[in-house]
Amino acid sequence: MFCYENKEVISLNKICLCGIGAAGENIVAEAIPYLQADDFACAMDLDARRLNAASITNKVHLGAKLTKGLGSSGDRTIALSAAEESTPAILRALEGADMVLIACGLGGGTGSGVAPEVARLAKEQGSLVISVAVSPFAFEGAHRRRQASEALSELSRYSDLVLRFCNDHIESLVDNEQGILGAFNMVNSLLARAMMLIPNIARGAQSILHVGLDDVLNVVGSSNGVCSFGVAEASLGTAPDDISARLTNSPLFLDAQTEQLKDVLVLIQAGTSFTISDLSKISTKLSQLFTPDVKMRLGVTLSDNNDKLIVSVLGVLPEDNVALPHEQIASIEPVSDGNEQSQIAPPPIHQETPVLAPLDNESALDEFCPTDVSSLSEEPTHEEEIAPSPVELVSIEAQPNTEIHEEAALSHVVEEIPPAPVEETEEFIPSDDGTRGLFDILKPNILDGEDLDLPPSLRKKK
Repeated sequence: MFCYENKEVISLNKICLCGIGAAGENIVAEAIPYLQADDFACAMDLDARRLNAASITNKVHLGAKLTKGLGSSGDRTIALSAAEESTPAILRALEGADMVLIACGLGGGTGSGVAPEVARLAKEQGSLVISVAVSPFAFEGAHRRRQASEALSELSRYSDLVLRFCNDHIESLVDNEQGILGAFNMVNSLLARAMMLIPNIARGAQSILHVGLDDVLNVVGSSNGVCSFGVAEASLGTAPDDISARLTNSPLFLDAQTEQLKDVLVLIQAGTSFTISDLSKISTKLSQLFTPDVKMRLGVTLSDNNDKLIVSVLGVLPEDNVALPHEQIASIEPVSDGNEQSQIAPPPIHQETPVLAPLDNESALDEFCPTDVSSLSEEPTHEEEIAPSPVELVSIEAQPNTEIHEEAALSHVVEEIPPAPVEETEEFIPSDDGTRGLFDILKPNILDGEDLDLPPSLRKKK
């Protein structure tokens, strides 16, 4: 919601521009030529080396004690802690600002962590807060996209207005033959113009057709959309067709999805020699870019430069309806060649049953059993005794060639096997003279009536 904080008259005597992180610093550096005498621009960063290389004169080093001049390593919590450490320095930079413009790139640590905190501090001191945020590329990964989404939600809480742009659209619209440095410089210049469009509207003194901050709010709405912004610069007398072509070729203007725009803001800045006929021709041509039922909010301001004409168009596409380039490619279905055997079906998804970890290893339980163990009512927990599975009884006679351990054999015996019969031998009759000695307690070996256990000299036939 756009909040005026009980201000009867909004005065914009001082505007403070805050470039947070590398992306924000580059945008603010391009916006400095559009500032007035009392306006203030500053760069805020954790990385001391990058901050020293910034072209902005006023600089706020964040978290010097926390990071010792290093960056946030992509962690927004570290960046937030650094901003909290440097709160007095941030407040000094924001002091006396009627409007605070925050520029940042989301997804990394510095922009995602510092920008919401700066917006909160600016809001608490009573400033109008306008934020320009750039979402990360799709190839930067899911973690940066998720971090950017969380930061955007926090930034929206403390900002009166959020202009959000998406890097994926910038990638698809910038000329590929242009070097990466030139492409980013062009985009940064356009983002600076989009940011300065807000104070230009609020400060528009010589307005022939007036648009205000309330019109910008109604066009932009919440931050759940991606901005489409186009700028066309020409001289007075330029053909409307040429102006329209320059507008649609602007890298941030999503001309392929203009039919989804329901509410657009058009600001024309021209010299005093600008005529009603020129206004009529340009407005008629611009209306052809959109659907007939679009609500076009037209504003015209006059400047001292009689020969220059600037046309700016701002609209917002709902995020759910924005088709990013990588999503368009993914939505293309493969063409079948008629050979069904060549179509390899994906393997079925097999969901394994969670395995209970050992009782003395809690870390293994977390690794192999992500599901709460208490919720597995059908499986026994470690507090329950697991009954041993029954052992099938097998007869030893049925497996004559199998070697069975003595204890295992006892548990597998079904019938008791009677001992083998012992052959009967002749009864031993000990000698009368007791000459067998120690052999008297043993059963003698008798062969042909002779005791073989005795020496030959003592043998007697029995």
